[in-house]
Amino acid sequence: MKATEVPLAGGRWQWAGIVNGTLLLLTARLELCGYDYHGGQLMEVPILGTRALAKALRRMGSVRGGMLDNDPTNPAVLYLMLDFHLTATCTQVRNAHKNDSVCQSNTRLFRCTVVRSMTDAIIRDKARYSKSSGLVAATKNWICCTHHEGAYGLHLVNTRSKRIVSLTVPPMEFAQNAFFVQDMLLVMLTRCFAIYDLHDLGHLEVPIPAPPGPNLGYMELFKMNHMIWSS
Repeated sequence: MKATEVPLAGGRWQWAGIVNGTLLLLTARLELCGYDYHGGQLMEVPILGTRALAKALRRMGSVRGGMLDNDPTNPAVLYLMLDFHLTATCTQVRNAHKNDSVCQSNTRLFRCTVVRSMTDAIIRDKARYSKSSGLVAATKNWICCTHHEGAYGLHLVNTRSKRIVSLTVPPMEFAQNAFFVQDMLLVMLTRCFAIYDLHDLGHLEVPIPAPPGPNLGYMELFKMNHMIWSS
């Protein structure tokens, strides 16, 4: 098997993902690199706007994880979702006796669209989801995460309206992984896996202002006796 060396200006990579033969690499400098594999050769795909993206990402913090998905209606469009660990600037909190320096740690999700052409790609539609973190799965229309507004729990975020749906999870079960399959969501929990039907959530794409999304219970639950799922 032949190995291909990929030169990275950032020195090392932080995250990598591949969809439809396109490889995206996020370097240590938080710059995005693209590569295509055709005919046994790895060819670089120039990505326009990656420096501006890197500047925005460096202000946010460090990458904890990422996911890459394609647009089912357009193979040239890729969606990159990144889970960031953000360390806020220390602020002085005054009390009756002294000033205390407090550093607040936070996480947030960042999503951008990469549109391919014949010769290059361009970054479009950058969006932040500052109230959500803990990326589990992502597609064009939905983001599945484990935290919203600092509270732990499985949530769905609609990428168009940014409305939130809380998912019902059995007691003492925690999400380890998840997969979107058409209008279904399969979530691997600690000792079982649950299936959620997303078919009736299309109305949540109505832009805000609108009432909050409902709680969604699982359609099927399969217990794994004497087994523990670990990511």
